Amino acid sequence: MATAMISSINGYLFNLRTRYLNNVIFQIIQILIPLILSFILDSKYVQRRRTRGIMGVAFIGTITLCSCAGLAAFIEENDINQRLYKARGHDWTDSAFAKCFVIYLFFGMLYSGLQIFIEWILAALTNDPAVLARYAGLFKGTGSLGICVSFLLDSRKVPYIWQLTVQFVRKLEGLATEEQINHEFEKERRAEELAVGAGGNTPEITAV
Repeated sequence: MATAMISSINGYLFNLRTRYLNNVIFQIIQILIPLILSFILDSKYVQRRRTRGIMGVAFIGTITLCSCAGLAAFIEENDINQRLYKARGHDWTDSAFAKCFVIYLFFGMLYSGLQIFIEWILAALTNDPAVLARYAGLFKGTGSLGICVSFLLDSRKVPYIWQLTVQFVRKLEGLATEEQINHEFEKERRAEELAVGAGGNTPEITAV
């Protein structure tokens, strides 16, 4: 999770009222992205689950690339990588605000979108509520660990570009793993359908 890094940049660059504005918009955008993702992942117009999963990976992957590439360019352009200078204290009326504001929005989209996509993948693994609860706990636990590591790196004043590199690599690994899980689930589901069809039995419907 990039929460610590992007919050640190927000605090380093802007004054209080501008930080407040950025954080409010960061939270608001997290309401909108799950609605868009639910339309993609649960679309009635796309029958195959794997296709919807690939669309979700493409959507989140695009946001990831835009967020990380934009932030990397911003860090280099504004010479804030090593935090050698005092806090800048820019206001939303300054020219430096617009670019960082857009990047902040993208990271808000990424923060909520990635979590929703992971939960969609996990929900397909079983219909057993007890197992789902354990999966949810594992997901939240590992997410909290990631946030902890993110804050630890920032507290040690690791250069922003290195923090960003770690975040980017981990997110790409996560998306690749999610796509693989989705692919394996689709293979198992189709194999079960073929087995049921060959046996002439009606598949048992399990409540979700």
